[in-house]
Amino acid sequence: MRILKILGFVILGLIALFLILGLILPKDYEVSRDVVIDAPASFVFNHVGTL
Repeated sequence: MRILKILGFVILGLIALFLILGLILPKDYEVSRDVVIDAPASFVFNHVGTL
């Protein structure tokens, strides 16, 4: 029974930590990706144009 009580406190502590961090951390984020194509522009244009 003592193990269940300790496990319950650990789970409640993790939930509380998650909620507190959710209130403190910034609400917005940004994700961006770049691709560099090492080919002539005419080849890339012709290839993308046929998609």
